[in-house]
Amino acid sequence: MTKLRFLRVYWDGLSSYDSNTVHLPEEFEFPSYELRYLHWDGWSLESLPSNFNGKKLVELSLKHSSLKHLWKGNKCLENLKVMDLSHSRYLVECPDVSGAPSLETLNLYGCTSLPEVHPSIARLKNLKILNLGNCRMLHYFPRIIGLEKLEVLNLSGCSRLEKFPDIEVSMESLLELNLEATAIIELPSSVGYLRGLVLLNMKSCKNLKILPGRICDLKSLKTLILSGCSKLERLPEITEVMEHLEELLLDGTSIRELPCSILHLKGLVLLNLRKCKDLRSLPNRICGLKYLETLIVSGCSKLNRLPEDLGMLQCLRRLQADGTAITKPPVTLVHLTNLRELLHRENSDDIGLQLPSLSGLRFMENLDLSDCNLMEGTVDNKLCHLELLECEQLQKIPKLPPSIKLLDACDCTSLMSLPTPSQIISPQNWLVSTWLRPVEFMLWNCSGLDQDHVAMALETLHREPFPEIGYSIVIPERGFQSGPGMRIWELQFQQPCPTLA
Repeated sequence: MTKLRFLRVYWDGLSSYDSNTVHLPEEFEFPSYELRYLHWDGWSLESLPSNFNGKKLVELSLKHSSLKHLWKGNKCLENLKVMDLSHSRYLVECPDVSGAPSLETLNLYGCTSLPEVHPSIARLKNLKILNLGNCRMLHYFPRIIGLEKLEVLNLSGCSRLEKFPDIEVSMESLLELNLEATAIIELPSSVGYLRGLVLLNMKSCKNLKILPGRICDLKSLKTLILSGCSKLERLPEITEVMEHLEELLLDGTSIRELPCSILHLKGLVLLNLRKCKDLRSLPNRICGLKYLETLIVSGCSKLNRLPEDLGMLQCLRRLQADGTAITKPPVTLVHLTNLRELLHRENSDDIGLQLPSLSGLRFMENLDLSDCNLMEGTVDNKLCHLELLECEQLQKIPKLPPSIKLLDACDCTSLMSLPTPSQIISPQNWLVSTWLRPVEFMLWNCSGLDQDHVAMALETLHREPFPEIGYSIVIPERGFQSGPGMRIWELQFQQPCPTLA
């Protein structure tokens, strides 16, 4: 076997690693210096043999090994391109890779005992992927003086890493930087060297307090994730245009206000501020984000108003404002002609919601106003789902559009009358109408609703010009004050579909 070039000992994926491990004697030696590929899952020794010669080796994979250190000193590995020591949980010494100038991929994911990164790694000129995710004991990463070709750096789950290294070279090739759940307090200003960065993930960096102003130099950035950074109280002024940033996730932070310079995020598509409990207002200049499609302010319990010029957001498709103190949306809401989903449930106070007419929202599909004490409003559009759970002050729902498929008004205890879909269905829409699916009205615990009125509503539905569907109306059984009793009114009509003249 002196000419052996390919050696693979692998886990079958069915049994446990312990039962699959090949236990080697301490004096084990490789029979060949010609190895190009060495893959040995569950390597049982604490290091490679002293006679190991990897001069011709291209790929070294020792996943789930018992290694404590790979080798002593420096090895000549001039052809090595891939090194995978992932899940080697006993590894306490990072290998010296100064003798591996061609290395492109280094995977140390899940090496949970590894305390620091060897300085030789930060000097590699050809490294493209460096994965140190879930190295829970890692607390030191040396300053970066190489890594010009690095594309992906993963430090997620390194919960003891408090300082991100200083960057002393241009790293324009870096596309993804994952720092999720690290202990980093701040980013160095040298982060501005990452001009090609597309994704920066700092989710759940609970010690992060500030972002450097030079983050505006990240001209290629598309996604910035700061979710769960609970000590982050403000964003830096955005002094330059960042036209490529599409997703900004600030949910669960301590942000109190957004800078007016947010207007410089000209390409922003998604802005998530969910559960920013100290947020009190949004700058009106946010309405200049002409490509914004999703705005989420759910759970911002101190937010009591939306910008007056909200209607300028012509691309907005999804607005979630449940759990806020907003009681009166701006009248310009009706100008959001592309809005498809409006969620405004569970006001943070007891004041009823006064909703303006929604007649201009012609593409609205889902409207959820549950538990918001709806007092008034008009629904007249292409709505499919309307949820009004626990709107205890609601007495009347106006007519519904012909596209309605679900009305859920459970626990609307003041509701007295039941709406019916609009009688107007244009002939050109008969064959493509969404009426070809069942309609369901959920009215559990609507104690003020007269059942005779329900019967009249069913009769009206049957007379409408498109009755080839089933209708289900669920209401409390008369005479039941509590308990699971209910009556299900369900009619199924089968009539020929109208034909076009």
